[in-house]
Amino acid sequence: MEAFKRTINGSYWRNRFGRWWLVGVMWMLQATPNWSQSTAVMGIFPTIDHVGKISEKTAYELYYFAAAPLRRFDENQDFPTPSVLLWYAEQSITHSFSSQWSGTLSYVYQAEGPTNGSRIQENRLYGQISYSHSKNRHQWKHRWRHDSRFFQDDFKHRIRYQISYKYAWGNGHYLLFGQEFFGDLTAGAKRLYNENWANGGVGLKCGERQWLELGALYVTWHTGNGNWFHQFYFQPTWTYVIDFEEHRSR
Repeated sequence: MEAFKRTINGSYWRNRFGRWWLVGVMWMLQATPNWSQSTAVMGIFPTIDHVGKISEKTAYELYYFAAAPLRRFDENQDFPTPSVLLWYAEQSITHSFSSQWSGTLSYVYQAEGPTNGSRIQENRLYGQISYSHSKNRHQWKHRWRHDSRFFQDDFKHRIRYQISYKYAWGNGHYLLFGQEFFGDLTAGAKRLYNENWANGGVGLKCGERQWLELGALYVTWHTGNGNWFHQFYFQPTWTYVIDFEEHRSR
């Protein structure tokens, strides 16, 4: 009876979920740049994330996604199909220096507008440092990244900072929230802060080393004159992890 009363008066929910719901509220408040004269679209963002653990401290990762707008709701019209705004292919290798610190080097190929005539191709190299810390079921991760971006007739570079929060529950399931800020360091750039990504969702364990993440992704970037390109996606992500070190020990 006492446990039932605690559940009814809310103490159960405050103790169990009080930390992560605050993260979710902050995520939504942060992800709201100026809407005046801006474009807004909604669509789907299918993602594949494969991680291979080569050794106890080293792993590779293959991360691919396609951003596919389906409807432009600031003008209440559908996008022509098929329409892929971004195609992204990342290959990276990560080395863990300790249980909390790791470093990553990566090559990325990105095509903007690959299904129409305005394709912009980018070859990218990045270096990254990550720091994570956890307590009980709660985990926080900080990520600092520098992008060197090579276009056909141009070169740009930028810095990125991401903070993410994960709450583990059940048998391998989790809740996840993330926020990433972008800063343009290119000479002559008119604006330092010009892009933002924010996500939130649930991860469901589907097998021994497989997870399905379902959630919302918000992306926006500055298009000039105080205007932003707002993108709202449903993001299904399939994650598969293989541990070669474990296979060798069998």
